[in-house]
Amino acid sequence: MKKSKRLAALIAAVLMTVTMFSSAVPAYAAGKSDTKTISCGGQGAICSLSSKDKNNAQALTTSVKNFDYIYAYVIGCEVDSRGEVVRYVGKPSEKTNATSAGNLAVIKTLSLSNRFENLSSAHIVKKGTAEKGATGELHWY
Repeated sequence: MKKSKRLAALIAAVLMTVTMFSSAVPAYAAGKSDTKTISCGGQGAICSLSSKDKNNAQALTTSVKNFDYIYAYVIGCEVDSRGEVVRYVGKPSEKTNATSAGNLAVIKTLSLSNRFENLSSAHIVKKGTAEKGATGELHWY
């Protein structure tokens, strides 16, 4: 399977996860985060998705050693004060031959009265012919 098809399948899975949970009842807490590790080509990477409040989120994939390709993507379901879906918004960050996926992939709500109910992330690393991915998710119920 080509890399572009794998990436498209991973992003589609993240979108389906966000859609599944888009009708949740909101309740707010302090910042949230989801962290995972993945190994690929004999080295590891840390994948993180974090949200300090209901109005923003960021994803980052990082490693001590260089990967041939490293990627982070964050997507959120933004709703208004009535709980109606305003939009799904996402942002990628990627680099080749690097230790992190460029700058953080950061998303923000269009308005402070809006909020993210569901947030998901996709993380991919490649070393040689080996390629691994991971996902993360957070919910503001």
